[in-house]
Amino acid sequence: MKKIAITGKIGTGKSVLLEQFKFLGYKTYSSDQMVKDLYTKDKYIIDEIRKLNSRLVYNKKIKFDELSNIAFKEPGFLLKLEEIIHPRLHHIRSKIIKTNQINKNKNRNIIVFEIPLLFEKKLQNNFDLVILLRCQKYLQTKRVLRRTNMNREKFENINKKFISERKKIKQSDYVINSGIGKNYTMNKITLVLFLALIVTFSSKAQVVSVGENGTIEVKSGATLNAGGLELSPDADYTIAGANSIEKALTAISIDGVESMARHYEAAEDLTGFTDTIVYNYEDADMNGITHFAALQILDTSGGSWMNYADEDETDYTVTHIFTPDAVQIKAVTANDATLSIETVDGNMSISIYPNPTAAILNVKFDKDLELTIYNLLGQQVLQSN
Repeated sequence: MKKIAITGKIGTGKSVLLEQFKFLGYKTYSSDQMVKDLYTKDKYIIDEIRKLNSRLVYNKKIKFDELSNIAFKEPGFLLKLEEIIHPRLHHIRSKIIKTNQINKNKNRNIIVFEIPLLFEKKLQNNFDLVILLRCQKYLQTKRVLRRTNMNREKFENINKKFISERKKIKQSDYVINSGIGKNYTMNKITLVLFLALIVTFSSKAQVVSVGENGTIEVKSGATLNAGGLELSPDADYTIAGANSIEKALTAISIDGVESMARHYEAAEDLTGFTDTIVYNYEDADMNGITHFAALQILDTSGGSWMNYADEDETDYTVTHIFTPDAVQIKAVTANDATLSIETVDGNMSISIYPNPTAAILNVKFDKDLELTIYNLLGQQVLQSN
C-alpha cells in the first residue's frame, strides 16, 4: 500500500488537491477535519482541554471561538494544546494506515493524507510520496484573508509555524506551484496529472536520468524537480533518452563574472520548453550574489548564456515564465541581475552607468538614437528619440 502526504503552508491549495484525489476514488484524510472531530467527539481531548482551562468546556462541548482566541494570544497555551493534539493525530493516522493495509483491495491500495505541518513535525519519512504545494506570498495572503474570522495578524502568526520552503523542496517528490501564472492554478490540474502522480513513486534523486530507449513525460501542470531545478510545462513535455540533468554545487564564469555556486546541466539540449522554470538556491550557494538575481540559461551546446528576469520576488527562488516563445536548455544557473544593451552600431559610443542601479540611470551616446528602456519585469519605463 502506498501512502501519499500533501503538505504546504496555509492557503496554498492543499484541500483542493485532496478533493481531486477523493474525486478519483482514493481514500483521503484531512488533518483539519481530524482535529475538528477530536474537538467534538474525543472525550480524552475534551477532558484535557478542560484541565488547561475549565472555561473552554461547557456541557461537554468545547467553546471553539474562545479556544481560538486564547491560542492566538497565548503562545504557551498553543504549545500545550499541540502537545495534546498531535500525538492523538499520529495515533489516528497509524490506525488508519493499519486498517487500510488489511482492507487494501477495497481502496485501490493508495491512501492520501493532508498534513500542513508534515516537515515541522518530522513526519515526511512515514510516507512513500510527498507533494509540496506552494504559491506566491501575495496570492497566499489574498486567499487566506478571504476566510471567515481571519485577519492579517492571525495569518502572519500561522505562517510563522512553517519552516523554510527551500528546505522542504529538497525532501519533496513533487512540488506544485498553485499560483504562478495561469497554468498553475489548481483549476488547471487535470485528471492526467493525478494519474501521473499516482504511478510515479520516485526516489528523492538529485539527478534526473533517462535510459537510451526510455522517456520521462512531464504532464501539463505537473512539476519535474531535478534537485532544486523545477520544470513546469504548460503542455505535456517529454525528455527522451539518452539524457540526464545533473546538478553541481560549483560556480560558472559568465562573461568574466561568477554565477551562484549551483548549476544544472543537461547531457543533451532540452528543446522546445515553454512555461515556468524555477531555480531554487540556499545561502551556501549565493557566492556573493544578491537575492536580486536573474536566471541564466545556456541555450545550446557551444551557444551563449542568456539573461532572464526573475518574475517572482520570493527570496531563494529565481522564476521565469517562457511563453509563448519556447526556450532551449543546455545549462541553468543564476547571477546578479544587471543592465544589458544590444549593439546597434559598431561605430557608436554608448555608456550606461551605474550598473547595477537602484535609482538613477545615466545613458550617454554620440549619435541619434531611438531609446527604449524596460525594467526586469519586461515593462517599458522610458522611450525617447
